[in-house]
Amino acid sequence: MAAALLLGGCATPGPERAFLESVRQHPDRAALIPRVRPFAHGGVCAEYSAVATVARHWKEPSSPEEICRWISKNGLKTLSAGWVTRYASDHGLWAHASRGSAPALAARIRCGVPVIATLQSNALDAATRRQVVVIGYDNEAQQLLCLDGGRATALYTGAAFESAWRAQNYRMLVVCPPERATWTLTPEEHGTRAEFYERALRYSEAARDYGAALAAGPGNAQMRVGFGNALRALKRTGEAEKAYREAIAADPHLERAYNNLAYLLAESNRSLDEAIALARQALVLDPANALPMDTLGFALYQQGRYKEAADMLERARARARWSSSETRIEIGMHLVWAHHRGGQDHLAREVLADLRKLDPRLEVPGELRPLLKPARRRR
Repeated sequence: MAAALLLGGCATPGPERAFLESVRQHPDRAALIPRVRPFAHGGVCAEYSAVATVARHWKEPSSPEEICRWISKNGLKTLSAGWVTRYASDHGLWAHASRGSAPALAARIRCGVPVIATLQSNALDAATRRQVVVIGYDNEAQQLLCLDGGRATALYTGAAFESAWRAQNYRMLVVCPPERATWTLTPEEHGTRAEFYERALRYSEAARDYGAALAAGPGNAQMRVGFGNALRALKRTGEAEKAYREAIAADPHLERAYNNLAYLLAESNRSLDEAIALARQALVLDPANALPMDTLGFALYQQGRYKEAADMLERARARARWSSSETRIEIGMHLVWAHHRGGQDHLAREVLADLRKLDPRLEVPGELRPLLKPARRRR
């Protein structure tokens, strides 16, 4: 796609209609995404307008004000690099930010996916920076059709679009349902979509995308841990172990890799000495993290060292007091078992009662159900 120059005044009467006619004349060199609603720059939370517009295009309830409320609710005082990913994921959408190019822009629009591009008309004036939603391209006429905060669509041609985009290092953002990403994904896109699937507990899709990303290049240690997580969830234990070990080899300082391999070995009830050593190494790398404490306690429990296990799990439970209820319940149940098997049912009963306050519908295994009854008083 050639560089584009913004036509004087940006918007033209009915540019979408004329653009569509041009697309019909040479469909192999142009595409247009219809019915993407314009947005307005200015007003409260206007910096979120482009993302809200794209989310609404995918039938997700969104507005700049709603995004503001979401950011406040999640304790994000300033815009962090990952806020769009988190927000999109909460709305069932996958988000990927990258350095774009004209062919990449065209490929995504051809698949019916609007692209958010960051432009800056004057490289020396940050006030001219803005986000536009690109909804059409025409290589034949050398034009792009965008939503840029005006009442109507804006038609861009020539060098100014490329120049304004280059001033922002060709920043490009895609937000869409993951299944709509039907272009040839980059390894990085496979990786972030795999992370989306992993968060959504869609482990088959996550494993597929992690595998594709790693097959295209060496990948990174974090990606290999994610691959291992998906494989573990699919009960592909041997492959998961291989992925975790490769992650450790790629980054010997990555706590998650040691911890997840240790937990995999412990829950498989094998190589428990190694599992304990791996969990201890994870704790060396991140001493305040409750998860390796839990893993170490669980591995000690699997070895029958119930007192040591309970001591470590008590530490993990205390450290996890601000964690999610799911994490607190998992650690708490490990502690219940350690106390129970260690002959400390009075302590196990107390912990179990606390867990049932977190989740009154908590399923209690048969062996632990007597703990639900009040302890008998000694005469």
